[in-house]
Amino acid sequence: MWLNALRRRWLGRTRLFSRHWRALVRPAQVPPIFEGLEDRSGSPAWVRAGNPPAFYNRGYAFYQKGEYKRAIADFSEAIRLCRPAEEHLPLRLRGLAYLRCGKYLEAIADFTQLLTLAPADAHAYACRGTAANAIGEYDRARADCAQALRLDPHSLLSYMTRNLALQCNSHTDKPAC
Repeated sequence: MWLNALRRRWLGRTRLFSRHWRALVRPAQVPPIFEGLEDRSGSPAWVRAGNPPAFYNRGYAFYQKGEYKRAIADFSEAIRLCRPAEEHLPLRLRGLAYLRCGKYLEAIADFTQLLTLAPADAHAYACRGTAANAIGEYDRARADCAQALRLDPHSLLSYMTRNLALQCNSHTDKPAC
């Protein structure tokens, strides 16, 4: 009985958060001229108008849905349009989308560019180590994960990737990795 009440309360909270999330997906500063205008492709005009937050938000929505190729296209457009100081969020998510697609070299390039913008980003080191581990560069993966653990000792992704790199590096004759 108390479990059902707890479950109902939790479901109510998630519905509340999802309502707020839907409001956040669309940027707040949409010019009123572009409201409701769409072209033949179905894209709103405010997305076509060169609005980097619009491309970032739409790319994030595609990323959440699992449509990584479309997310990569929108993140690339957001990176192209935004100022260099604002590139870190689209770069991070485009790198993660590349990881999900299996394009590890592109992911490494994005995370390397992200680390030039934010050198103290432990998550970027851990993700670059994950991509390096996937292409068989175990020494690079271990070095990236070690740097991520120096910056954030509680990073579970860094521990997991480092241990996998250690196991694969010590058993290079086994094809399991």
